[in-house]
Amino acid sequence: MLVQATRHLQVLDEIFSRVIGSVPSGTSRPSGADLWAGIDAYRGYHHQPFYGAPLDLFRLPKFDYFMFQSQRPPEVSIKNVECGPMVYIASFASLQSPTSVMVFSNCEQVRLFQNEKMVAMQSPDPGYHLPHPPFTFKLSQFSLAQSMLFATGVSAPGTPIGTVRAEGLIGGKIVTVHTLHAPGVPTHIELHLDDCGLGLTADGSDWVRVYAHICDARGTTYPHADDDVTVTVSGAGKVIGDASVGANPMRAEAGIATFLIQATAVPGPIVVEAAAFGLKSATLQFKSQPVKARVTLSGTGVLR
Repeated sequence: MLVQATRHLQVLDEIFSRVIGSVPSGTSRPSGADLWAGIDAYRGYHHQPFYGAPLDLFRLPKFDYFMFQSQRPPEVSIKNVECGPMVYIASFASLQSPTSVMVFSNCEQVRLFQNEKMVAMQSPDPGYHLPHPPFTFKLSQFSLAQSMLFATGVSAPGTPIGTVRAEGLIGGKIVTVHTLHAPGVPTHIELHLDDCGLGLTADGSDWVRVYAHICDARGTTYPHADDDVTVTVSGAGKVIGDASVGANPMRAEAGIATFLIQATAVPGPIVVEAAAFGLKSATLQFKSQPVKARVTLSGTGVLR
């Protein structure tokens, strides 16, 4: 994900250099640009899916997503859209994470802390043509390599948990914050519903995503987890797909397994239970809503 975000950062900067910079006489300027594509997808003509999008197949954001988000002006405000001042640390703060950390933000300055000690307060990296270049910080090791917190469960007393916090500042005031916790030993599953704020309609076809996060004791998603997670659905819903297509059980990627839960034609409560070997299981309950309006086609071809 770091390679992807860095490459898109370079290309976007090249585009802006031709838009706002000086170009030789007779050289054309771009009138627009686009990224293909916004969401990872199966391509059909190739055995490998397309992995180059800011969002993965299940609409989970990659580091790249926040790089693009950081290019939006902080004063922009759009209803139901993530906007305004933002800051994001492009790291998992794990044993395998580089200690040179890139931070994406549309703020004037970023102040970074590691284990509650300030590392630096910086302006954007120089040499870019972007509206909001990244911020690069150098950190020390996130945690003791031999303990990691990190999957062995062994840590000497007094070992720092491993916290990284970025504060975005505009006009010298903190306007946004992003905090990372170094991941510890996976202990349990946490379920999160993603209905895009629209709810689930009991029409027999509507569906939502349920994310099963494999977490440590503090609720931090363990990014190296690839456990097989199985869900059982009861009530007014069902899981789409089964083991034949790798849908249930689903193998976690970056510590998250995603399930598609479809509503029946009868509204009511839906209970999703998720389990994986060696982890404490989780239960999530939500409701499907009655259909508000139906469109039917009469025998005369008239919509009613």
